[in-house]
Amino acid sequence: MDCAVALSREFAARLGSFGREGQRPSLSVGVAVMHHSDPLGDALELAHRMEREAKKQRNSLAVGVDKRSGSEVFAVGPWGTVDVRLPRWVQLLASDALPHGVAYELRQLVVSLGERRQPPKGLVESEARRVLLRKRPERGREEMQLHLVDELLANLSSDGSEADAILRRAREILVAGVFREAAAVSPQRAQEVKR
Repeated sequence: MDCAVALSREFAARLGSFGREGQRPSLSVGVAVMHHSDPLGDALELAHRMEREAKKQRNSLAVGVDKRSGSEVFAVGPWGTVDVRLPRWVQLLASDALPHGVAYELRQLVVSLGERRQPPKGLVESEARRVLLRKRPERGREEMQLHLVDELLANLSSDGSEADAILRRAREILVAGVFREAAAVSPQRAQEVKR
């Protein structure tokens, strides 16, 4: 992730003023995270799929995770969104401010509401808010902080439909959980994540 973000910044610094508005070069990056013993061909195939996902939105980042157990999950969004939110979700998960089950509950919420063709505007967000406020971080000792709920639900309307936006946030949190687990394995990296 750090490498992709650094590449994006360097690309923007060197080529940001090249060409006319709307015709400037863009950078789409696909990142694959796999188990070390999986075949390299599978990792390359996932990386290529993530690159295609990133290119669908143009000038975006797509991060795909295949942990061998469970299903593949990916987060995708334009630069300045998913690359900013993922480290934040990692930080919140590492500090136990964000309960680990939040992503699964949000995803289930979208699936259950998805049975309705077009839920009324505001329904998905208000239900997501209810789910989040019911969650108990700090291993069940605390209530979810209101500012974190607001942060998780910020800018949903600019992210397509509410249901799609909530599903994207859930996927981001699932991907962030893998990065949090990896940081826990490396004590030095875990300290960097907490900063």
